[in-house]
Amino acid sequence: AGPGTLARTVTVAAGACLDAGALEWVMVERADAQRRHHPTGPHLWSVSSDADLDRVDVVFANELLDNLGFDIVERTERGWVECRVATDGAAFVLVAGEAAETPHSADAARVGDRLPTVPAAVEWVGERRRRFPDARVVVFDYAAPVTDLLERDGAWLRSYRDHVRVHDWLMQPGSCDITIDLPVEPLAAIAGASIETQADFLRRHGIDALVEEGRRLWSASAHIGDLAALRARSRVTEADALLDPTGMGAFAVFSWPGRDSPRAPAR
Repeated sequence: AGPGTLARTVTVAAGACLDAGALEWVMVERADAQRRHHPTGPHLWSVSSDADLDRVDVVFANELLDNLGFDIVERTERGWVECRVATDGAAFVLVAGEAAETPHSADAARVGDRLPTVPAAVEWVGERRRRFPDARVVVFDYAAPVTDLLERDGAWLRSYRDHVRVHDWLMQPGSCDITIDLPVEPLAAIAGASIETQADFLRRHGIDALVEEGRRLWSASAHIGDLAALRARSRVTEADALLDPTGMGAFAVFSWPGRDSPRAPAR
């Protein structure tokens, strides 16, 4: 949950739903330093682990899976091998390791191609489904089919230092964030998976009506310029970014229903 930013946003947006007791939000965050910043209230809880939670209706994760540990594999003349970190003088480098299983949908790979594999992400989803069998699991993240990742020539690995994207991710360990674009196929292979874009998900849940309402409120109150009017205008501009098919709108939304939940549409 980090410092609780998403929880604050949901709290503001939920409004009357919170007052009616229709939503309880449990923030799961391992770091004590982050939890100290979490918002508090009768509908908000903060825990270091979900292991002790009882009833859960929805497990929601935003850009979590791309931050879990991943492996890198490479296609060689003798098949797929793991890539391991070794040293070459004072520098860290990637070298060929043990034989690896063929990644999902990687038949088009050529010698020298590299791909990420995500056993930790698959295990995280599986563990949530085992732990909370009646809950719907919903995950937003960067993701793309393996065929697309192959065309990116390694650019599926995203590394940032001081908020600037860098390519020397093996230098100065601990100084940069390292994430990946998730391969869609191994997550899609988990039983019950449904996949759609963020734009489709948000439209299915009524964002167009919220935007239209924002336009009406702005039109009626723009001459006042009060906080309500500014929020209404922000709703419109923020929705454009969230729905942009070349940006955030193309994020993947993976969902798995609980035992008695209706299955979401697959796209």
